[in-house]
Amino acid sequence: SKPGVESAQTSETKTQTAVEKFKEYAKGLNLNQKDFDSCLDSGKYKSRVDETTKQANELGVSGTPSFFINGKLLVGAQQFTVFKAILDKELKITTDYPADIKETITKMKEAAYFSDIAKNVPVSGEDPMKGNANALVTIVEFTDYQCPYCANYVVSTLPQIQKDYITTGKIKYILKDIPLTGLGHKNAP
Repeated sequence: SKPGVESAQTSETKTQTAVEKFKEYAKGLNLNQKDFDSCLDSGKYKSRVDETTKQANELGVSGTPSFFINGKLLVGAQQFTVFKAILDKELKITTDYPADIKETITKMKEAAYFSDIAKNVPVSGEDPMKGNANALVTIVEFTDYQCPYCANYVVSTLPQIQKDYITTGKIKYILKDIPLTGLGHKNAP
């Protein structure tokens, strides 16, 4: 198993009652409880989740979180400095990776955590997106809502990406679900 990546080779032991927690969160956010519960209970988005899971499999995604930055695969809950180096190069702010990150990127390539060979990642208007729809750089994240590494990324790295790249209009950010139900993440879908 790769550190910082939830995969079929790891397991999670704590039991979560996500459905009840989601309904509680909805209530706390003053959402329309009846509509929220109906949507959640009906499995309204199951076919969409199945579609994004199929896309992930076709792209070779085997763990979460996994990102495609302009089609280039980045695996794991990486530090902001890694994202910054890749994003700045994609945005042509820099022409190469900074010296202090270059060795890290090389090691990540050797360990199959990063590939600078772009793949065509399908996106649609149904994919949750934020940022500038016309941005030159797109991040597509494949995530599992019960993955502890995904949670770590959301808390430790995403806020800086949001501040420096998304809200400034430099990138668009797309989210796709890939529930790792085989790991016991029964509530992830």
